Amino acid sequence: MSLSAGGLPPLLGGGENAPKTTHTTRLLAGFIPPEKAARTVHWEQTPQAQAELRRQLDARCRAVARRADFQPSDVVLRGDREPLDEIAARSDLQAGFQGQNWSVEWVDMRQVVAVQREVITDGLEQRVLMASQDRAALLELCLPEAAESAEVEFNLDPDRRGITLVSPNPNLRLTGLRHQTGAVVIRFGIPAGHVTVARFQGRHYLRNGYHRVAGLVHAGVTTVPAVVTDVDTFENMVVGDGGFGGEVATWRVPPVMADFWDETVSIASAHPIRRTGYHIRADEIRLPA
Repeated sequence: MSLSAGGLPPLLGGGENAPKTTHTTRLLAGFIPPEKAARTVHWEQTPQAQAELRRQLDARCRAVARRADFQPSDVVLRGDREPLDEIAARSDLQAGFQGQNWSVEWVDMRQVVAVQREVITDGLEQRVLMASQDRAALLELCLPEAAESAEVEFNLDPDRRGITLVSPNPNLRLTGLRHQTGAVVIRFGIPAGHVTVARFQGRHYLRNGYHRVAGLVHAGVTTVPAVVTDVDTFENMVVGDGGFGGEVATWRVPPVMADFWDETVSIASAHPIRRTGYHIRADEIRLPA
């Protein structure tokens, strides 16, 4: 299995002049009604630009409509099992997927169905560069053992009974509550993000790791290590805001990961940079004994 891309092609939709208030992105516009996609794509608001945008969106929808019916295939590939078995034995994966039917596999990501409509392309080349050239780096990128570090700012409420936490990392999460002597500890952090593929009704869907996988596919690395798990409802596969609804599971032609870079069905866009925040209050209450 060759992991070298032989050089990275330039990412589409980027640019040094992109406003710092927005992320550059790729949007699966051909799978979205044109009027809805037009509200998502950030182009100039001149009549000429908007007319050209609508023309391109219509063309992408027609391109999807002309496609042959999607034929699901087994995207799990044979390969060197030793590193995968070592990863599967790690305590973090054993705990994270406890109670589920799961395994660590080599996956052909080109035909994995995309539930997320858009991926951020800012800095994607650099993020996947080492992984596109070295298998150990690929395994670490896709199935990291350690969680990411998080830059977090916080401010106390004026009455000092509340606190607001804000991070530029969209993956900041509440990771645990713990009692200790004289205190209750509330933990926030960035969970280790494992690339995860879900099997559902005969199709494989990317559940987690969209930006990494999109970057790798664009760099020519299509065989990617991932946790493969079964889900029994589409709701158990939801990747968060910005995803297609459950109807994608029955579409004649669903979007796949390779489509993010197919100019006939996707388009360069942008969306505002947002930070993730949590507000915690400690208001005293009196309860009956």
